[in-house]
Amino acid sequence: MKQTLKFKKTLVLLFIGALSLTTSCSSDNQDDSKQTPTIIGKWHNYKRVENGVTYTDTGADPISDLNYEFQTNACIITEEGEVQNYIYKVDGDYIKYYNPKTEALTGSEKIVTLTKNELVVVNQYNDDELKYFKRL
Repeated sequence: MKQTLKFKKTLVLLFIGALSLTTSCSSDNQDDSKQTPTIIGKWHNYKRVENGVTYTDTGADPISDLNYEFQTNACIITEEGEVQNYIYKVDGDYIKYYNPKTEALTGSEKIVTLTKNELVVVNQYNDDELKYFKRL
């Protein structure tokens, strides 16, 4: 009987040891370079290219003061002091903007580039207009 009890204790200890090895060795260490960049954050439009002509926020003909702030499910667009609020969804390569009261689609922009520090979008109505944003 002592041997059976000792054998059961040994089996339980082996099982607990094996279980702790499999659960404690998860890969929480992710390489930042492999993570998908997120659109959430504040972005400043520093350059626009319209019909091949480049406009910057510091050039002789500066672009307007345009900022996007993407929150978890809301987007605040500020341009020349005017504030517009939207609900947004990223659908594939597109950012779709919806009226927060009616939830009607009001516009969209195609994401050309999204990195940790830069967002480039093309206007839905004019594919000759690119907007370049840097993360604030």
